[in-house]
Amino acid sequence: MISAYLSLMVQEKNLDKISTELGINKKTAFDWCHKILASFDTKNDDDQDNFKGITKSDETFFLRSEKGMKVKDRESRKRGISKDQVAVIVTQDRKSTLDLRVAKLGRIGKVDIENAIGKRVIKDITMLCSDAHHSYKGFSKDSEMEFHIVNASKGERVKGKYHI
Repeated sequence: MISAYLSLMVQEKNLDKISTELGINKKTAFDWCHKILASFDTKNDDDQDNFKGITKSDETFFLRSEKGMKVKDRESRKRGISKDQVAVIVTQDRKSTLDLRVAKLGRIGKVDIENAIGKRVIKDITMLCSDAHHSYKGFSKDSEMEFHIVNASKGERVKGKYHI
């Protein structure tokens, strides 16, 4: 049955014709089509999510939402980064491999970056670009990877071919 289905796919028959010729439900024909196409994925599963080439990473913060929860005796929120803010590490390479990872409440450290992207960067293949935050410097040094600083706090957004 599958070989007949594949033959009809190669002939570029639509789902209506395939389901009629094979005597199967159109939904079944649709499901089989997607399963067959997914099996042709040529990416190596061990390598598909790794960051390659120039990869930029930075953290962003969102206020922790307590909507719908009973909150008693909470102090008013203060400006700046605090334990009331959720740190999200955002990383993307130039081939659009993207990762957004909730790291923790409050400021991030080298361990948080390691937990978020450590298994997805490859020495001599990934070049990390970020701001001058000491955690990124330490992570890059420990990972023995090329690291480029773009100091956004000084208004620098682009430094040669590197940008964040």
